[in-house]
Amino acid sequence: MKVWFGCTTAEWKNYRQYYFAIRNGLVDKGCVILHDWLDAAEKISQMKQPYERSKKIYQSVIDAISEADLVIIENTIPNFSTAHQITFALQRRKPTLVLRLHKDDTLFADSYIESLGSPDLVVKEYTLENLGQTLNEFIKVNEVGNTQGRYNVVLNKKHKYYLDWASTTHKKSRSEILRDSLDKTIQNDDKYKKYLTH
Repeated sequence: MKVWFGCTTAEWKNYRQYYFAIRNGLVDKGCVILHDWLDAAEKISQMKQPYERSKKIYQSVIDAISEADLVIIENTIPNFSTAHQITFALQRRKPTLVLRLHKDDTLFADSYIESLGSPDLVVKEYTLENLGQTLNEFIKVNEVGNTQGRYNVVLNKKHKYYLDWASTTHKKSRSEILRDSLDKTIQNDDKYKKYLTH
């Protein structure tokens, strides 16, 4: 699978081990990292002069997200760059995993990102110990594929009326409504995730 992995360079020295662990974990699972920039960032972090960003880097990131099958963003240090990447990926309906290191302070456990409610978005806390399982679960769920197939579904009148109402009210097709509902169920079904990863 082709993956875009994004993170911030803010506090690079404090978090670089996590960024490399994520990138290396993806590579170990056979993923192709599009525009893999971590090694370049590591070299730049050792320079004494400030680094000038350019439109070329921005375009490379946008192109990589557009081409990716999956998007994974490490967002322990929230910032404009990763927020933009998450938004851009979700606008293109890319399955997007947002990772944050587990923190003991749970007063503000949720963030703005959880409020988005996109079926393409998964937000997870992680540690180095559970990182492999977290990545594997996300990859396996999305390896099943997002290709469409046609199915005949038998519904009772209550379901049919709801689909008709929801389709008109939310301006979505009946198929979209059913897919969104199933995506939410899949995202919360731990037994299914376990089945996929074993």
